[in-house]
Amino acid sequence: MTSIIFTHSIAGHNMEYLHHIYDNCRFKLSQKYVFVVPIEFEDIKSKMVWPAADNVTFDFISETEKATYANSSVLLQSFHLCKILNHRIRKYDANRVFAITLMTLLPFAPFIIRSGVTIDGIIYKIYLHLWKSTSAVKKIEYVIQYVFLSYSRIFKKIYILNDSASVGTLNRLYRTSKFQFLPDPYIPMSSDKLTDIRAEYNLSEGHRLFIHIGAMSVRKGTIAILDSLKYLTNEEKSKYVFLFAGKVLPDVYDEFYERVRLLLQTGCNIIVKDEFCSYEYFSSLCNACDCILIPYFETAQSSGIIGYAAQFERPVIASKYGLLGKLVRKYHLGLTTDCTSRNLTNLYQRIENWNGQGAARKYCIDNSLQAFQETIGAII
Repeated sequence: MTSIIFTHSIAGHNMEYLHHIYDNCRFKLSQKYVFVVPIEFEDIKSKMVWPAADNVTFDFISETEKATYANSSVLLQSFHLCKILNHRIRKYDANRVFAITLMTLLPFAPFIIRSGVTIDGIIYKIYLHLWKSTSAVKKIEYVIQYVFLSYSRIFKKIYILNDSASVGTLNRLYRTSKFQFLPDPYIPMSSDKLTDIRAEYNLSEGHRLFIHIGAMSVRKGTIAILDSLKYLTNEEKSKYVFLFAGKVLPDVYDEFYERVRLLLQTGCNIIVKDEFCSYEYFSSLCNACDCILIPYFETAQSSGIIGYAAQFERPVIASKYGLLGKLVRKYHLGLTTDCTSRNLTNLYQRIENWNGQGAARKYCIDNSLQAFQETIGAII
């Protein structure tokens, strides 16, 4: 029996989850697995350790195939991704698929994927958190998507990331038991793998280090953070250091670097590491910092960054809205606000008096890597 692990992207959580699932699959020697992933996986796989596994094969989505869905509408993307996936299903005679980004296969999966194949997968953005602010047209779209998921036989288990309350609501609304809770795992990191970030960047004890990590984009609030630095006092400019680590995405690339250039001229302390970063580097940053900035504008989903915050007991500054705001408050992970640039500036001073150490540990218990792998491992 052959199962396909499928993703069209290796950005953000995709690469991490691929690695977690790979670690599960390699021990199930009676099963065969094919990881269908973008070709650029080859460029960054060295950031993680991938022990040899005779029962796992990688099949890369080519640049030609990627061109069919990149920058496409939701419908065209779904159509082409389902065709790519169905080609691999036939190639390997696979009967099961685990989709790391399940929603990208809607609405065409039930019509394109060959009969007899079942699909499980993960949903990150939970529309229930968007309902009040969503247009009537978008509400209809959400309901149609979830009707497909609930009543189409091709979909078996649908994992809702880090939102147990929505699991119960969705199962009641759609009269099903397909929706299941999935922990958003943090990566435990031993101290011997950490580097001394403060020494590396020559930061004194008096410096306050604020970090913004992961992919940089408009929806991650990257520009809002840069705009907030315009309102720092001269004393704060000399005291605060802002470190941006992760790929700067095309939607903000020019704007990001122009703002950084101008802010440096005003005396702001800014460090940029524009590349795909390892777990170890992110962990070292979190261990060294005073605060993690996650003023995301898309808040209807969890974030792996709060796992880093909880593990190293560092506070976050986050949006007060949606699932993300709810998780930050529930686990006492930091401060939440309406993430305007002015509001962010006002919280930089307040975060120094944060006293949530200890309370965040429950997040690590609820979202362990073991819990994630056991949940996924039950079906792959």
